[in-house]
Amino acid sequence: MSITACYVTPMLEWSAGTRLLRGSLACAGLGFLAGGLEMVGQAATLALPLGVGAFFLLGVLNILGMGMVGLGCGALAGGVHWLSKTAFGSRLLALQTALAGGLLCGWYLWGATLVLHGEGRNAGALVMAVMPVAFAAVVYFNAAYWFRKVELGRKYRVGWLPISAGVGLLVAAGAAAGHTARDTGGRGALEGDPSVLVITVDGLRHDTVFGSEAVLTDLAEEAIRYRDVVSPMPRSVAANATVLTSLHPLRHQVLVEGDTLRPGFHTLAEVLEAEGWATGAFVSSSALGAHTGLALGFRTYDDALASALPGVERLTLFRRLGWGRAELRRDAAATTKRFLAWYTRHRDVPFFAWVHYNDPTAGDYAAGVGAVVDAVTRIDRALEEDGLRGSTLVVVAGTHGWLLGEHGARDTNLGLWDVLVQVPVLVRAPGVEPKHWDVEAQVRLMDVAPAVLEYLRIDPLEPSEGVDMLDYAKGLRRVPMWCSLVGQGGDDLFDTTLLGLRNNGLKYIREVRTGNERLFELGTDPEELDDLAATHRSTLEKARGMVAAEESALRGLLLEAHR
Repeated sequence: MSITACYVTPMLEWSAGTRLLRGSLACAGLGFLAGGLEMVGQAATLALPLGVGAFFLLGVLNILGMGMVGLGCGALAGGVHWLSKTAFGSRLLALQTALAGGLLCGWYLWGATLVLHGEGRNAGALVMAVMPVAFAAVVYFNAAYWFRKVELGRKYRVGWLPISAGVGLLVAAGAAAGHTARDTGGRGALEGDPSVLVITVDGLRHDTVFGSEAVLTDLAEEAIRYRDVVSPMPRSVAANATVLTSLHPLRHQVLVEGDTLRPGFHTLAEVLEAEGWATGAFVSSSALGAHTGLALGFRTYDDALASALPGVERLTLFRRLGWGRAELRRDAAATTKRFLAWYTRHRDVPFFAWVHYNDPTAGDYAAGVGAVVDAVTRIDRALEEDGLRGSTLVVVAGTHGWLLGEHGARDTNLGLWDVLVQVPVLVRAPGVEPKHWDVEAQVRLMDVAPAVLEYLRIDPLEPSEGVDMLDYAKGLRRVPMWCSLVGQGGDDLFDTTLLGLRNNGLKYIREVRTGNERLFELGTDPEELDDLAATHRSTLEKARGMVAAEESALRGLLLEAHR
């Protein structure tokens, strides 16, 4: 194999510049192979629901892109041709190709090296660091053999570039077929097991669902209505992670964008996937992308938003170029379309789906809410048409509210005001005959996952700090659940951290950096305009004591983040 199929000038007469160019082209072939092989790994790990054609196109793009990277690595390594004045260039060409091969291997491995080193796993980091050296040695001995044959006058009908490109495309095609044929779950569940649909909505205000001018869907009229649910942190990533883990953000430690849910924490999806349910997630914001760790347990995780070619942001080349770092979003109609396509393929097996919307935060609040209502109605009709309405547990939960002029702020979720932390939750649980259709006791987003698992008669998550919120509707539980709160007063969490408490109609808010405190009686002052901190000292002391452990945990997280 050689790139010299059409070369007529003997290698003995090649100048250093010619050798650099021809060696760089050979390195582009290495890039083609690397791009194809990467698609094998993508086929095994990419959770996007891509068809054969879409995945193969992704592979073609990656092969071409990595060919350019290989060409660049070859050019960078081409300096070796000026290290020797000898006219015999086969060894120098082999050395150039080997160095480029090492750089290509490092392209994939050195990032992991830094991660392992940062985690203190230095033995693994060392192995990752030296593997490109070993790969370069293998490339050198093979390249030296072929370049020497060309140097001695051997001609080849087919050159190295078409061969490497062809092999790369063939590998990508096989990877596309394998990705499409992968098992997306559902076969291991028992016949008759209920399906579960959890819909979360960022920015959905409590008064939008339960106020005097409430926007209600048909589902809301048939659902158990939880009128006093608290979001422990009114931020999208943190609150959605809480729904899936049944843990307070101070425990699962996903507070801001960029934080990652560690594999040691179990999610609702992991439990149900292990029990045999088909699992799929469809998010509307790149802030909730698979990089957050929320994809754990989901065999399908659709976070491809604005890209014309879904999945391109997952390719190593485009990820290194910063593709997809900007926050992207898609509207409820687009997310629903993606979910329904998946649902059509999985409606015959028990499934667990998480559908996330954030339209209320996208600009026009009323229009955003209308889009979500239309989307939920569309999904509900699909369940009804397929006869699954009576066998699917449906949960619709707001993750945080949205300020529309209250407290001098608009179109934001900064703060710990009650309009942000009090969220609506609706649960339609076929087979459950509630004693109370309207639950007034305070519960929390941590209580969603335990209710789902108890409904399915599956052991609870470990660890978990939630309770079965269905017990309140059944009349088996009445005591409200107090909830500590974490928030931010400005764009930077670490400079404007807020700690709070909501319990028995009282709201306590503390600015961690300054120590300023506020206290409100929500029963008589729902708009939180009358600060009682100066006059209710004993209540203030009790609130401080209740959140003392939470403040210690929060300060520990902040300190770790600044290291």
